[in-house]
Amino acid sequence: MLKTIADPPGCDGAARAAAAAVRAGPRELTDPLVDLDLQLSLNLCYELHFLSFRGVETGWEWDPGLLELRAELERLFMRGLGSAVGKPLEIRPDEVSGRLRGLKPDPGFEELVDHVANDAGLSQTRELVIHRSPVKLRQPDPYGWTMARLRGRPRRTLAKLVQNAVPARALYSKTMRAVGLDDRDGAYLDLLPGSTLAEVNLISFFGLHRRAHGAMLGQIAMQEILYPAEDKACGQALSRLGMNGDAAAYFGEAEHRAESLAPAAVFEMAEGLARIDPKLGPDIILGARAMLAVQKRLVDRMLERWRGSASSLLPERPRADPRTEIPVCLAAPRGIARPPINPRGDRPVTKDHGPSIKDDGLYEKLREEGDSKEKAARIANAKAGGKDVSSEGGKAEGYEDRTVDELRDRAAELNIEGRSGMDKEGRIFTLRNR
Repeated sequence: MLKTIADPPGCDGAARAAAAAVRAGPRELTDPLVDLDLQLSLNLCYELHFLSFRGVETGWEWDPGLLELRAELERLFMRGLGSAVGKPLEIRPDEVSGRLRGLKPDPGFEELVDHVANDAGLSQTRELVIHRSPVKLRQPDPYGWTMARLRGRPRRTLAKLVQNAVPARALYSKTMRAVGLDDRDGAYLDLLPGSTLAEVNLISFFGLHRRAHGAMLGQIAMQEILYPAEDKACGQALSRLGMNGDAAAYFGEAEHRAESLAPAAVFEMAEGLARIDPKLGPDIILGARAMLAVQKRLVDRMLERWRGSASSLLPERPRADPRTEIPVCLAAPRGIARPPINPRGDRPVTKDHGPSIKDDGLYEKLREEGDSKEKAARIANAKAGGKDVSSEGGKAEGYEDRTVDELRDRAAELNIEGRSGMDKEGRIFTLRNR
């Protein structure tokens, strides 16, 4: 896929050849909803309908060969969804709202929310923010396709949701920058697992396919159940970590947004569509169950990885062939590197500070704990020389003993983003876990 869109559209029939290869299969996929090759390839196809990528010709958006390839990828995706949620069930229009209310997320979702609110550190909280960024930064764009197919009350309710989503997107960008993350569209695409991309692709699929507008409303209804609980947990985590101000900008407004468009209105929107077109009732429930299915897989991955003290994101890895690098979205300016995310909270690789420092690792550790360069060098060199540092009064001063101004200056020295919105505890935590 990457090599195909790096060339001009229609070049040597590569897209059609790829479609034929997928169709010829069969390729055994244990679970298409988490398969990285499938979900990333599909995501690249859909992105051509949004901001696209630098260096990719716009003609690819409606290239017949690429559309043929996308159709084959979607076939695998829908097969996976069918296995996860089963066939649509017959349902009367007046039963839609009650059926939606009766759908519940997997118990793992509550475990994740509780962990984030009460126990997650900054690294894990930032990971969750990254996982959610493709949807949060993209809203409400895919809903425009669906809104064009609605009339009456369902259209008015969705229009209000779209109206709320526009300023919310700007607040999410502000929050990402405040916690030291890159808010440019697609900045973390190469780090997202298939389970994260599956939700993004699900929304894009429902938006692009006219027949799926009922499923889109079901997906939105489930989203209005899941996201407020998750947003509240993230807000609690950042507050607990001392990161307020801009860092809490999005999550601080989450409760207000929920009040302005209650879940009841969203359920009524879905039921209203079923009353207008009764045959869409099963599609609405299917869309909601599909949302729960992709959410479960991402939640399972995050909990499993975090229990093992590992990152739920993919590792950063170099690519030797520029033609197989994931393109940069058009929204991302050239020549600007994203901030390091250091997802596991590990200290950076030890630098060589020259012959004047005898123990580089200890020197960096002491600097992270707040010691001055001179004090850190003295303790590191003394320890390397076999001296008993504690007997010489060499205990680290620590960040707690520093004033707010000193912490601010240290954060500025290290160019930590969002430092202006942090209180003392937040600066201390960020300095130690940067």
